[in-house]
Amino acid sequence: MGNLLSEKAMLVRPSISMWTARKYDRTVSDEVADTHNSEKDMGRFNKVIISPEEIKKIQKIANEARIFHYYRTLPWSDEGSRILPCEAYMDYMAKMGEYKSKFDGVVQSFLDKYTTLVEEAKVKLNSMFNVKDYPPVERVADKFNFSMDVYPIPEAGDLRLQMQEEEVASIKKDIEKRLEDARNVAMSDLWARLYDVVSHMAEKLHSPDAIFRDSLISNISKLCSILPSLNIESSPELEAMRKEVEHKLCSIPVEDLRKDTETRQAAAMTATELLKKMSGYIGQNS
Repeated sequence: MGNLLSEKAMLVRPSISMWTARKYDRTVSDEVADTHNSEKDMGRFNKVIISPEEIKKIQKIANEARIFHYYRTLPWSDEGSRILPCEAYMDYMAKMGEYKSKFDGVVQSFLDKYTTLVEEAKVKLNSMFNVKDYPPVERVADKFNFSMDVYPIPEAGDLRLQMQEEEVASIKKDIEKRLEDARNVAMSDLWARLYDVVSHMAEKLHSPDAIFRDSLISNISKLCSILPSLNIESSPELEAMRKEVEHKLCSIPVEDLRKDTETRQAAAMTATELLKKMSGYIGQNS
């Protein structure tokens, strides 16, 4: 496998949390149960205690950050942690830093008008309003967080405890197997990403009624531009396929696909041929 995976990449885990601004209301839940003559615990009424539009502004940024995180990293077996190649570190951290700055800014704007929002909620909720549902603004601020954890990928030799020789050998074997599996899953993920965007294009091209948006090509171009930094095994097959896809598909003007039937049919055949070539690599590392 060449160099150790730990020399080519690291693990990264974003931690993004926020206040849901929802509260279970037992009184209303019981009232609904009484109205429908059902048992008390058969339903729960959760009220929105702050204007949902304000919360959605924060959620939007958090969701965009998570999507970017998954797009620019590779799978790892630990829940929440993913592989970040060293080559992609600077771009990744810069972009996540932008998301954090936006997140913190919108959160601060929300906190600044928290008192006003509570007063508005008093009117909107009417008899369902309960002042006890609203923590002090300092406690609300603590419910929002956007942080990044970056740490090394473990190596089979990273054993510091005093153990029996057989235990050490067993643990090293487990770590080596885990790292091998992680590499295989990561590379399979890259092949699957490339296959999926080309497959989507082929599907559109073969459909005579399809609408061709600029993203049909730009999504492929975007993926091709970041694949080299994610190719942690420096796979020559993946790089060759990336270049072929970029050369044969990304150079086609979307406007030609919209207006020229022959161009569309030729592109459809090209995409289908590329998919056939890629099919041998899909899942081969899993």
